[in-house]
Amino acid sequence: MRKIKLIALLLFTAFIMTARAQRVSFKNYSPKQGIKCFIELGYALGESMYSEVPISFLAVLGYQINTQWLVGIGSGYNFFTSSGTYGIPFFGDVRFNLLNKSTSPFIETKAGYSTADLKGFYCSPSIGCRFGSCDNTAFTISVGYELQTLKSSTAIN
Repeated sequence: MRKIKLIALLLFTAFIMTARAQRVSFKNYSPKQGIKCFIELGYALGESMYSEVPISFLAVLGYQINTQWLVGIGSGYNFFTSSGTYGIPFFGDVRFNLLNKSTSPFIETKAGYSTADLKGFYCSPSIGCRFGSCDNTAFTISVGYELQTLKSSTAIN
């Protein structure tokens, strides 16, 4: 009789623990409406027209309209290591998150004008993935293409 009571107690405890475990839910860290700030560090792969690749540091200040759309403005610094030539792009940014979840693929386009050594039209479309980590923080990784129209007075080797 004792063994039956012990087995019944263990089964009841296992049932309670299972029922509680099913009630645990993970919080959805999808983007929330409001002001957002992004800091991006990039390195271009491949070859540019001048056989140089830039290192980019960009910052975007935007407004998350809903869980999917973000619009903003930004600026940054593109530095070509071999020649020491640089550009300072000023751009508008539009991002669309494909899913309303913590982890979501996204499509983004930055377009504007670059000043300093590299003057001209600037455009950078990209696709990537957003990984929400807490209420106001996310990590993103993306792959894109950067187009920089040059009107430079300095020669790039």
